Amino acid sequence: MDAQGVTKPPFGAHSAPLPTPLVGSITGPVLCVGVDLTWWGGSKSKGSRSETVAWSSRSESGWSVPQLSRIFLGDYNKKADDQTPNCDPGGERLLSRISEINRLHPEIQNTVVSLDAPLLALDQGLPSRRKTPAIGEVQRRQADSRFADVLSLSPTGWRGVKIQPGAPLAPRVASILDGLKQQKYHLFTGDNPGAGGRIVIECFPNEALWSAGVLGLCDGFCFQTMTTYKRLGKAKVILPTLILEKICRYTLEPCIRAAGVEPAVWVDAFWNWLNQDKDVVRGPRALSGKALDDAIDSMLSLVAAIAFADGNAHMHQGHDPSDGHIVGPGLPIFMRKP
Repeated sequence: MDAQGVTKPPFGAHSAPLPTPLVGSITGPVLCVGVDLTWWGGSKSKGSRSETVAWSSRSESGWSVPQLSRIFLGDYNKKADDQTPNCDPGGERLLSRISEINRLHPEIQNTVVSLDAPLLALDQGLPSRRKTPAIGEVQRRQADSRFADVLSLSPTGWRGVKIQPGAPLAPRVASILDGLKQQKYHLFTGDNPGAGGRIVIECFPNEALWSAGVLGLCDGFCFQTMTTYKRLGKAKVILPTLILEKICRYTLEPCIRAAGVEPAVWVDAFWNWLNQDKDVVRGPRALSGKALDDAIDSMLSLVAAIAFADGNAHMHQGHDPSDGHIVGPGLPIFMRKP
């Protein structure tokens, strides 16, 4: 607020491109699914070879409490080279679970699947993506660059989001997309978000946290604080279960609120599920790691899907829709109409 008592928008007056509001909601019942994709199927560690799927359905009474399920991706392929997924190379196990979730809701015709991975990318003449690409073998897409531009204008504490180069696509991701197309899904390209049908969108869990921060929903914490669960996960820290519950709550609640859903019931449902997951919680002690990271990121992916379905989302996209998009929850203040 300036000396005249006028509240300034967090991004000020800039000519740089800002996110596009997606305000067309899907009418009628809708099923939303969120997945933090494992691009290469995991590694030799059994704990890395899994994916978490989170889903919720909307009816006249509102959104159902989220349900979650963990999928084991199979044995490690010792013969996999640097361009071959280590496990579940075609994504069959994930595709089977998504198909099963659809069968559980035969009355719902509209489904939004939100995947934490680049799903669209222009051909830039790059070599096939490898697990450990060399410099110059991967590049940012227009969507990634657009988000980077917005980050540079973000409030202090919300500029340090790491963006992974999205091009070219990882082979397992491409196989999963092919499988979803066989299930009658189509990739969203930025036009008419309320059209309905079976839709696949790109999301980025860190972007959901960024949106909640820009909206002022993170109680003054910065991006580094809100991603504590990721740093704990990489370090595989053992900590009291009560502390882990608090971390899960302060991470998820702002993003769920940004999407327009009351967070208390949703976070309770998430924690009740995670508390029974022996890969993470073992009585009074909890183990951080990929299993925890996957669960939270899949919930954040689900949050992006429900915001999209409700017409309460935004998108980062370049001038060519074929070079990807990133959908996030909420309509940050710099995009809202007076």
